[in-house]
Amino acid sequence: EVTVLASRSAGADPIPRDECVEYVDAVDLPLMFRASVLVAMYRWLRGRWRPGDIVIVNPDALWLVPLLKRLGIEFVHLDVRTLPVNVQGIKGRLDWLLFWYLPMVLFGHRPDGYSFITRALQREVERAFAFGRNRSVIWQSGVDLAHFRQSGPLRATERFQVFYHGAISIERGIDKLVEAMTIRPLPFAAELVIVGDGADRVQLEQLARRNGPDPHVRFAGFIPYADVVSAIHGADVCVCPLPDRLEWNVSSPLKVLEYMACGKPMILTPIASHREVVSDGRFVIWTAGFEATDVHDAIVRAWMQHEELTRAAAGARAMLEGRFEWVDQAAKLDRYLLSAHADVESAALGMSGARQ
Repeated sequence: EVTVLASRSAGADPIPRDECVEYVDAVDLPLMFRASVLVAMYRWLRGRWRPGDIVIVNPDALWLVPLLKRLGIEFVHLDVRTLPVNVQGIKGRLDWLLFWYLPMVLFGHRPDGYSFITRALQREVERAFAFGRNRSVIWQSGVDLAHFRQSGPLRATERFQVFYHGAISIERGIDKLVEAMTIRPLPFAAELVIVGDGADRVQLEQLARRNGPDPHVRFAGFIPYADVVSAIHGADVCVCPLPDRLEWNVSSPLKVLEYMACGKPMILTPIASHREVVSDGRFVIWTAGFEATDVHDAIVRAWMQHEELTRAAAGARAMLEGRFEWVDQAAKLDRYLLSAHADVESAALGMSGARQ
């Protein structure tokens, strides 16, 4: 039996109930939001936990670990999916301090088990916080192949479409992608389509207009999740322009997996996490570096080699089967939790016998 605790703003419209998701109310104010979520989650657990339960927490919820242990919860598990990203301004630094650094330093050694999105992230966290090697498991990003279907043949269009979807952030290299379309003329008609939103969208829209009104870049905003696949299918080449930063080098690139599942040629920056997934992919154009000129040159090469890349990309989906599907990653976590749960129950029986 699994329950996911999620948050919502206090006073918000009721969210339809889900069979495994419970919502707790939170104060929708800067910094207060996370703190109020933690208080609400503790109250929920205090009244509902049962012997043998395993509680999985994110790093920001490590503040709860001493309280959970005091309640009698035998197994608390820490799941680390990413390093802090976009730490800017006073609020960002306070957030990093209160909900990453301090809880990891003070309580990061207290959980009974750990999971990480990649082995590289595990090594970095253990190095930064001097964690001992406790029980752990690696479960990476995955893709739902039933949802992200193979793309059919593209209709001939006037413009070569370059595509990105996800969070719109300069920290993700989107500025270099936008500049690549406008820094100098392309030798063919092209359009960059960006699906998603983020704090840097306005700044990037201004950057796109800097060299004139010609619509080389189109910001499509949020679209329903069900429509993302058809948006990917409309692209000639998909781009993941992540810069050479530690948090991206130890990540598991979800967008890359989704583009591969759809059988799309890609332009990728040469970071470790990209190469781990598609080191020998003949459907990838690798940028020579991380500047806008490098991305620009890669777009030109993708246009010149488009037919060859498209044929090769038809086999990208097969590289995911049995390895990067969500069901494969879930199986890793499931085996780990079953083993941990058996140990918890065994320990609980042992304690009961000792008391008798």
